[in-house]
Amino acid sequence: MTPCTLYLPLIIAALARTAYAEVIEDQAQKLGISLDQHILEALINQSPILAGASGGKDSACMIILLAKFLTSINYTGPKLICHADLGEIEHIESIDEVRRLANFVGWELKIVRREKGGLLERYTQRWRDNCRRWAKLECVNLISPWPQANAPFCRSETKVAPITQAAVRLYPQAFILNVIGLRAEESAKRAKNPISKPNDKLSRADGTQGRDWFPILHTTIETVWLTHRNANFPRHPQYDRGNERISCAYCFLASRNDWEKGAAVSTNHDSYRHIADLEIRSTFSYRQHDWLSDIEPHILSDQLQAQIETSKDKATKRKLIEARIPKTLLFTQHGGRHGWPSFQPTMDQCEIVASVRRDITALMGSEIQQSANTDILYTTAAAVYDRYAQLLSQRQTQLTTRTRRSKTTTTHPALAQITSRFSQPVLFAN
Repeated sequence: MTPCTLYLPLIIAALARTAYAEVIEDQAQKLGISLDQHILEALINQSPILAGASGGKDSACMIILLAKFLTSINYTGPKLICHADLGEIEHIESIDEVRRLANFVGWELKIVRREKGGLLERYTQRWRDNCRRWAKLECVNLISPWPQANAPFCRSETKVAPITQAAVRLYPQAFILNVIGLRAEESAKRAKNPISKPNDKLSRADGTQGRDWFPILHTTIETVWLTHRNANFPRHPQYDRGNERISCAYCFLASRNDWEKGAAVSTNHDSYRHIADLEIRSTFSYRQHDWLSDIEPHILSDQLQAQIETSKDKATKRKLIEARIPKTLLFTQHGGRHGWPSFQPTMDQCEIVASVRRDITALMGSEIQQSANTDILYTTAAAVYDRYAQLLSQRQTQLTTRTRRSKTTTTHPALAQITSRFSQPVLFAN
């Protein structure tokens, strides 16, 4: 057998891959699908595709275009639409919209949910946990139950985590394309995203890996609506009621208009009451400077309406009380979710913390105790001093254990860098 004959199958396979890659790139360009080399390689290999769908215009546009694109390249890999059900806070039509979309493109649909309940349940649990942490001086200031722009736990815990868990169960040992309908036109932050990026949450010891893909990253809003029209695929009814975007009924990032349009729908009233009640009890507005309870207060009971202004007054007092604590006494985060003191304060400094805790207890102690189901501790300077000392000792023990473990298991320089980072504090929001 000649060398040419020996390598002929490999040459033919290489030429076929090159030809297929050209077909993929050509069809992607025709349909406005954004590709990079990572995605091109995954498509050639027929990697599983898991496309997230919210019920909104962008994810529907993405899946309609993607279905057409994959058909045009004779794609034979697994294709799945995945919807993360957020529970009662969802617009009532959203799941039906996603089901209709799955039927429209002929893909399988999987609906996933957070095991411990929907987003409203998570808000309530977070407030209870934060009250418990404050009562036990595991944080210095009370922490809001709501997501923040720099910490959108609602997305990571109720959307990303359930979808990721489903993906790795469905496609073990595969390279998974996690497809997201994100568009650069929506914000400057989104515009900074690449066409694809690694998704470490899809990595498993069995070899499972994954990558986030944004196939409509460069698609304009005009093209989104044109795609709906050309496909004769109706949009979510909430757009016709005036919404600019569709997420949950009261997304903390939504415009005031979308809050108002959400509150105008009777099936969203229970979730409105849930959030407003927690705003009033916690004294934290749903968004900084924006109280959801102000949008449509007539939805609330007379009792809750009467408490709104009182809660706002308490919020102002709480902020003034907590402002007495110097920033140096706040806990810092050295990796992980736990906050730790940076140093042992003096008795005078401990009295500042103790006096703040006494005043917060006088202001809203019954709510904290009821939510935390525990007594409020450390309200004297001596008790605060001992608590800081206890936490510093626990932190040192933790650092020592990690250092010993890292020396025992490996001496790789990358791990040494990770270990060293535990001693470098970053801001801990408390």
